[in-house]
Amino acid sequence: MVILPSRVVPLGRLSSMPGALGRAGLRAGLALLLAPLAWSPLAGQKLPPGVLQPPTADFPAGDYERRGDELMAARRFAQAVLEYRKALAAYPAIPAVHEKLGMALAGSGDLKGAAGEFEEAARLDPGSATARSNLGYARLRTGDVTGAIEALRAALRLDSSAPNSHYRLGLALASHGEVEAACAEFREALRLRPDYPEAHNDLGVALASRGQTAEASEQFRLALKLRPNYPEAHFNLGLAQLNEKEYLPAILSFREALRLKPGYAEARTQLGAALLDSGRVEEAISELKSVIASHPNEAAAHYNLGRAYAKKILASEARAEFQRALALKPGFADAHNNLGVMLAEQGLYDEATFEFRNALRADPRNASAHYNLGLLEMMRPDLPTAVSELRKAVDLEPENAKFRGRLGMALDRSGDLERAISELRASVRLDPDDATASYSLGRLLLRAGDPQGAAEQMARVAKIHGEAKSKEMNDIKTSAAISQGLKAMAAGRLGEAIRAFTLAVETNPRSAEAHNHLGLALAKAGDVEGAKIQFQKAIEIQPLSAIAYNNAGGLLAKEGNIDAAIDQIEKAIALQADLATAHYNLGLLFRQKGDAQRAQAEFDEALRLGYIPSRE
Repeated sequence: MVILPSRVVPLGRLSSMPGALGRAGLRAGLALLLAPLAWSPLAGQKLPPGVLQPPTADFPAGDYERRGDELMAARRFAQAVLEYRKALAAYPAIPAVHEKLGMALAGSGDLKGAAGEFEEAARLDPGSATARSNLGYARLRTGDVTGAIEALRAALRLDSSAPNSHYRLGLALASHGEVEAACAEFREALRLRPDYPEAHNDLGVALASRGQTAEASEQFRLALKLRPNYPEAHFNLGLAQLNEKEYLPAILSFREALRLKPGYAEARTQLGAALLDSGRVEEAISELKSVIASHPNEAAAHYNLGRAYAKKILASEARAEFQRALALKPGFADAHNNLGVMLAEQGLYDEATFEFRNALRADPRNASAHYNLGLLEMMRPDLPTAVSELRKAVDLEPENAKFRGRLGMALDRSGDLERAISELRASVRLDPDDATASYSLGRLLLRAGDPQGAAEQMARVAKIHGEAKSKEMNDIKTSAAISQGLKAMAAGRLGEAIRAFTLAVETNPRSAEAHNHLGLALAKAGDVEGAKIQFQKAIEIQPLSAIAYNNAGGLLAKEGNIDAAIDQIEKAIALQADLATAHYNLGLLFRQKGDAQRAQAEFDEALRLGYIPSRE
C-alpha cells in the first residue's frame, strides 16, 4: 500500500474586492436543482385479462392476443401492436385488449394513440380503474396535465388502494404546480406500497422544490436502498448534496449515476459544476467539454463552462459560453446575469445593464442580478435606482453581508445617514472580518457624532489587519517547519521529522498539509493510531483532499479493514481521478478481496496514468 507524501494544494476560491461587480453573480444556479421527473414505463405491468380463450377456426382473437402478450414480454412493442389490432379486428369491444394495445403503443412511443386506446377501454368498461389510471398517465406524458388529473382522480374513486394511481396523480399534481398535494399522493402511494423506489424518488424531487433539502435527501436514500442501481436517484441525491455545498458526496453521487448510465449528460454536467464549486477548475472544464462534445445543445453545460472560464479570468471565453447557453435557453436568468458580469468587467456597462434586466425579467427574485444592477447604477450615478435595486437584493437575501454593506454605502451617498449606518451595522454583524465594512461604518459614526463607536470600528479594522499579518507570519513559519521535516524524512532522521511536523501543526493547527505530513511520519514510525488521528484532522480541515483519503485508506488496509480502506480510496479517486497511486492501492485491495477483474482494471489505470510500481 502506497502512502503519498506529496503536498496538499489549498483549494482555490473566487473572491472579489469590496465593491467589485464581477463575482457576485457567479453562482451555481439553483434552477438546476431538480431533475426531470422519473417515469416508470407502462410496459412491464401485469397485463389485464382479455379474450385469452383457446383459439379455434372461428375464434382466432385469443391467439392474436396471446402472441401480443408474448411480444410485449419481449419488449417488441411494434409487433405486439399488430397482433392486438388483429384481435380487435375480430372482436372490437374487448376493453382489456384495447388496454393492452394502449400499453404496446405507449411502449413504441405513440402516446397519443395509447391515450385513445385507454379512453376506449374506459368507455367499454366504466368500472375499470386501471384503464383510467393508464389513460391519466398517457395524458400526462402528452402534456395534458388537467386531463391526466381528471382521469387519475376517476381511477382512485374506483379503487383508492392502487399505489400506482396515487403515484401518477402525484406526478400530475407536481407538473401542475400543486406540490403539497403531490407530496400527499406520493406519501399515500408509499403507505400502500412501502417498497416503491419511484415514489420515494419523486417525493424527494417535490420536497426539494419546496426547499426541504434534508428531507429530500432522505427520500433519495430510501429509493437507493430499495434500488441501488437507480441512476436518477443517485443524480437527484447529488443535486441535493451540491445544493448544500457537500461537494465530495455530490461528486461521488454523480460519478455513481454515470457508472450506471454512462451517457447521462445531466449527471456529467452537474459533476462538472460540483468540481468547479469545489475549486477543481481544470477537472470541471474537462468534464464540461466532454458533455458539450457529445451533447452540444446542453445549455447547462455551456453555462457551467462559462463559470469555469470566469474563475480562470478568461472573460472572452466565459462570455462566449454564456451567450451559447442563452442561444439554447433564452430565459436562463443566471446566464443573463453572468453574461452581464463579463460585459461589465470589460467596461461595456450599457450592455451589462441590458443583461441584468433580462435576468430579472426571467427571474424577478434573482438577488445577484438586483445587486449587480444596483452597483452599476451607483457608478452612473443613479442613486435612487441603485438604492431600489440593492434594497431588493437585501430583501431577497437579508443575511448577505456584502449586499447589506453596499446598500449602506448607497444610502450614505443618497444622504440617508441613519439608514446607512443601520445597514453597515448589519453587514459588520454578519461578517465581522470585513475590514472595509468596519472602516465605512466607523467613518459614518464619526460623522454622526459618535466618536466612541467610530473608534471601536477603527480598532476592529486594525485588529483584522493585525490578524492577517499574524496569519501571514504563521504561514511562513509553518512552511519552514514542513520543509525542515521533509529534509529530515529524506535523510532518514524520523524523530527529527516528527518534531518538525509537530511544530508545523502547533504553529498552524488549520494546516491540512502539516497534519498530513505528521501522519506520514507517525505511520512510518509505527504509530498507526497517531497517524490515523492526523489524517482524519487533515480531512476535517480540507474535506476535498484526495491525498488525505488515500493515506487514511492505506492505514485502514494495514489494520486489515479492507472494506473501509476501499471506501476511503474510492473517495480519493472521486476527488482526483488521475491520482495513479490511489488506483494502484485500490487494485491491491481488490486483489486481497479476491476480485481479480476489478484489481486488474485498477492496475491498468494506474499504469496508464504513469504509476511505476516499487521494486522493494
